[in-house]
Amino acid sequence: MKPYLIVLLSAFAAAFSLFGSRYIPTHDGEYHIIRFWQFFTMLSSGTLFPRWAPDLNNGYGVPLFTFQYPFPNYIGSALHFLGLSFVDSVKWTLGIGYLVAVTMSFVWLRRIFGKSAAVIGAITGAFVPYWFVDLYIRGAVGEVWGIAWVMASMAAVAAGKKIWIALSVFFLVVSHNIMALLFVPMIGLYALVKNVALVPAVMLGIGMASYFWMPALYEQQFIQGLSPVNIFEHFPDVSQLLIPSWGSGFRGATGGGNEMSYQIGIVPLMLLISAGFLAITGRGKQYKKETLFALIMCSGAVVCMLPVSQLLWRILPLAHFIQYPWRLLSVVLIMVPVIASQVAARYRFGWGIALCAVLFAYGYSRPVTYEPRTDSYYLSHESLAKGTSSLGNAFQTLWFTSGNSTMPREAVLSSGLVRVRKEAPTVFSLDISASGAGTLTMPVAYYPGWALATSGDTRIGMPDAQGLLTFSTPEGKYRAAVSLQLTWWQIAAICISILSLSVAAVSFILRK
Repeated sequence: MKPYLIVLLSAFAAAFSLFGSRYIPTHDGEYHIIRFWQFFTMLSSGTLFPRWAPDLNNGYGVPLFTFQYPFPNYIGSALHFLGLSFVDSVKWTLGIGYLVAVTMSFVWLRRIFGKSAAVIGAITGAFVPYWFVDLYIRGAVGEVWGIAWVMASMAAVAAGKKIWIALSVFFLVVSHNIMALLFVPMIGLYALVKNVALVPAVMLGIGMASYFWMPALYEQQFIQGLSPVNIFEHFPDVSQLLIPSWGSGFRGATGGGNEMSYQIGIVPLMLLISAGFLAITGRGKQYKKETLFALIMCSGAVVCMLPVSQLLWRILPLAHFIQYPWRLLSVVLIMVPVIASQVAARYRFGWGIALCAVLFAYGYSRPVTYEPRTDSYYLSHESLAKGTSSLGNAFQTLWFTSGNSTMPREAVLSSGLVRVRKEAPTVFSLDISASGAGTLTMPVAYYPGWALATSGDTRIGMPDAQGLLTFSTPEGKYRAAVSLQLTWWQIAAICISILSLSVAAVSFILRK
């Protein structure tokens, strides 16, 4: 049997539940159902790079997609276009991302260790317990795809393919910006270890993704809180990292020890000890760089997950965006296949490692499931479909006063009459009849970028006392249009992305 097929079949056995009809309850899954719905709505209207979720926030809209990673939404929207429900699209997006990640790990490992050791490493990595926390407990669509692109980036670095490095880093950033914050430095360090000439390709990938991450960083000043989580409440104990456990609750969950698992895993722990032994004794010199790199990354991740590292988290810039120190279990997940391949290349019991990994973790791949749920169950759910699809309403606009029942549901002109036609989710046509200069109030949450255009004038929106979008309007009868337009900083970010993409394209053409 071909090595790719062995790896894929093993991974599919672990992801099988995601392709079934039954619903799997997860922490973030319901949010992603709503996000896929809104993203698909924007794509269907002709907006190729959505930034606004028009139906959320009780219909007043919210800048959700300015901050929420877009790539998984494109995958989910494509699956919905092909006929899947939004509920199933979330599950399939998770499953496909996992299969891509495991395949990319095999591609990376084969480049270094050869086919046999790579198969063992990829299968062992596919059954690291944290995979099943992300898939079946958290429903972390973006993190799963982020890990897939980290694996692809590592494979590209190992192969010395600069264009593929840039593309993989680009897809990592737009798959999960927090994971990019964690792993782009690691990819850059790996490139530095392998070949310093590959480092500019990592930077090029960051530049290509500027259209997304630069506005997200700049516009955090316009929302109520991009990071609503207190990072210092989420350090796992040493025992939680070392002792196998399983649960579906959030951090600090009560009720019979139902808190989600933070375990490294029995087989990964044994492999880390083996890597330390190989490093100390000097055995396996052929793969010394990879073993040391994996060991240092894993050891650093474990230390940074413990409370002893709190000072480091306080002084590192942007560290609070990571939100949960236990997210560094992803580092272990990515590096364990390297160590497994190294041990398999050095000793004859490699298949025993893979078998133990499967036996110890396979039970985690059989999640709790409910009866199938339709899209209408969620799209009619008041708190989900009318909220902001974010923890603690983090993406709510800075000016908006939620829950105010006096907010208008229709456009209001203080000096006359206005008739509105909604042409698209973020485009409105207006017929205005004003007896004098006045104020137009739209039933839309104010956010920078909204503008009113007449035949010879463009006016920038402003917030009223409730956070709704308003414009000053002149006297007369005329037609106008209200739309969400690009701001100067968004245009600048897009230009950087286009420039970076052009450099990549020219470099590719010249190399050919």
